[in-house]
Amino acid sequence: GSLPPDDRAAMGDLLRRAALVISLSSFESQGIGIGEAIALGRPALVTNATALAELVERGLAHGAPPDSTPEETARAIQRALEVPLLRAHNVALPTWDDCAADLAALYRREVGMLRRARG
Repeated sequence: GSLPPDDRAAMGDLLRRAALVISLSSFESQGIGIGEAIALGRPALVTNATALAELVERGLAHGAPPDSTPEETARAIQRALEVPLLRAHNVALPTWDDCAADLAALYRREVGMLRRARG
């Protein structure tokens, strides 16, 4: 069955019980859903591209190539179910406040560089 989108508690409970959380999106700038799964200690399989590639590089998620065939995807799912990875309690994931502070710092640096370049 489906869950109502406003029932956050039920969604969290369902996510906590997942044997594997999969996101085979061809483009992600943040990967919020996979980040939530990892924070709950759930294993994840993602397309090894864009923002999700960093999770693969850090050992937090299994990766599948963006151009995987259905057979390769099935093998990647099987591997992800069999091979454990790091759990979220072993790593520090950024909070929204961390992300906002980092973005603000980046903007301040860039604006400062533009001002210095203009003299």
